Amino acid sequence: MSVQNQVNNSKMNNSSMKKSNIRTSRNKSPPKIIEQNGKKFSIQADNNGNSYYTTSEVHKSIKASLQKIKDTQDEVKDVKNSELGTGFRFYGQITKAGRNQNGEKKTNQDVSLVRINIGDIKGFNIFGVLDGHGPHGHFVSKFCKNFFIRKMNSLAMECKNNQITKPEDIYARLKKSNFDFFKNAFHEADIEMTKQREFEYNFSGTTCNIVVQLNKHLICASVGDSRGILIYDNDNKTNQGIFPLSNDHRPDLPQELERILSNGGMVDKLTDQEGNKVGPNRVFKYGLTYPGLAMSRSLGDFQAKECGVTTEPQIVEHKLNHNSKYMAICSDGVWEFLTNENVRDIGNTFYQKGDIEGFCSNLVKKAVQTWEENDIIRDDITVVCVYFN
Repeated sequence: MSVQNQVNNSKMNNSSMKKSNIRTSRNKSPPKIIEQNGKKFSIQADNNGNSYYTTSEVHKSIKASLQKIKDTQDEVKDVKNSELGTGFRFYGQITKAGRNQNGEKKTNQDVSLVRINIGDIKGFNIFGVLDGHGPHGHFVSKFCKNFFIRKMNSLAMECKNNQITKPEDIYARLKKSNFDFFKNAFHEADIEMTKQREFEYNFSGTTCNIVVQLNKHLICASVGDSRGILIYDNDNKTNQGIFPLSNDHRPDLPQELERILSNGGMVDKLTDQEGNKVGPNRVFKYGLTYPGLAMSRSLGDFQAKECGVTTEPQIVEHKLNHNSKYMAICSDGVWEFLTNENVRDIGNTFYQKGDIEGFCSNLVKKAVQTWEENDIIRDDITVVCVYFN
């Protein structure tokens, strides 16, 4: 099948449908036994209710490590409010664990990332969300969060050693190299992941959406479907504009699909018991029923990397001005049923009051409500919001 035909078929199959109790969420694979290179892979379920392929030896290791994890994400965390830094007024962050098919709370695989005045450089801030998936997705997201914190600290120290201490000068340095720093950092995160033996990364991975603020400059680097948007005044009028800081990396998008097909992968949806295509488009090895990843870019997911999934981030930059109001970075637990406009409308209500906590908590509540109206499961939900003016 040609690339164009697959694109056309993907568009036809991408019509919206109400989620049902047969829906298999995000990164599940169909329950079959497969064999590759003499190894037999069987289907297992993680403690989130997600299924994944693994060998019996790997499954024993995964099960043992999961028993060491204490789930402390069963309630909404307090919003960290009113912490001031150069270039913004307030920020808030909330994460809430999801719910599996049995209605039980699950291990939260989301993490938020907020660091202010990195390396004691005022105006050098980082905000982000990472959404893990697979049996060890919570390990992968935390590992990558800590890795990026170290990278940003190293960047700050290197700049200071070279007498570069102004955020604008750091931005100019990053811009001059076409933001290769971020592309290299995402690649290095994958390399470092393979050097550890604490968690599985072949069928586990994470999205990553990080926004680096250097005073008036925002640089967003993202893989996966955690999304960031900026809300601004349109020509000083009351109507609000939306600037997308990132785009969801879906495998059915033409450029993503072409890369996957050229690397021996294919894109399709899961099939239910009645033969109906359900859920999002996923990446599979050609002619096989795994890995079934519902995104075309990620960190980790090394089985999917063999068939065209890439770790290269999309880079979007934006310069803040007097019309820039606030930013929201959220895991797809928010975006599954809420549009950019929905989030903007909720945000505007609380922005007028200067209430960052109200924005975060009500956005999470609305996301929970829409999940309960549409599905028997609920994904993890994480929001990071920043008021600039």
